[in-house]
Amino acid sequence: MLKGSGLQNAYTPSLRLLEQEALILEYSDLGAINDSIKNCLRCGKCKPECMTHIPRANLLYSPRNKILATGLIIEAFMYEEQTRRGLSNRHFEELNDVADHCTTCHKCLNPCPVNIDFGDVSIAMRTLLTNNKHRRFSLGSMIAMRDGDHFNVDLLPKPKTAAGKALSALFADAMSMLLAVIFIVWGWPLVQFGLLQSSEMADLPMVFIYIAWPLTGITWMLFLSERMWGHILQYRGDSA
Repeated sequence: MLKGSGLQNAYTPSLRLLEQEALILEYSDLGAINDSIKNCLRCGKCKPECMTHIPRANLLYSPRNKILATGLIIEAFMYEEQTRRGLSNRHFEELNDVADHCTTCHKCLNPCPVNIDFGDVSIAMRTLLTNNKHRRFSLGSMIAMRDGDHFNVDLLPKPKTAAGKALSALFADAMSMLLAVIFIVWGWPLVQFGLLQSSEMADLPMVFIYIAWPLTGITWMLFLSERMWGHILQYRGDSA
């Protein structure tokens, strides 16, 4: 950067409203999300690394564009709160859309010149939506837990580097893989038992209920394998 330059003026000026008037916001967690993205330079270096940026499908879900969308949603929240119009459910739907289009692979961190990790931003958005009861139902998340934020708990030290985050995510996924194996190993005898039983309430063979256990374990293993391979590649790339 040029001598005397800085990042304090490198983001949309209207977002400074969040710092100056944050007390009027009912959803104060938006301030933390804004702080994590406000230094974005819009350079687009993150786009080639992003798993949800597929140009032949659409151009909406690169980290850069998701940061732009998040900033606009935060401004919309602020405007409605300032004008006392009430918070529109449409904004929560848009926030869900942005938060859902992230695999939390953290690959966008390495090329970012200002160290923005949109994986962490997505987790923060999902947490905000869940805490305020606006998180929409996602069958993929419920069955496969592909999002990965279900296992991001503060038991391990928070890594500072992409390689450290990859190792931390690998450990969490390995523990989840162990749980998936338990579901399969202990679920299969339930399936065999269900072949001999029927549900009086549902009037169905119990096998249709118990089959959910091994199927859930198999589904977890498939998606966790995909995630773990991505974390291994991320660790190799950052360590090279």
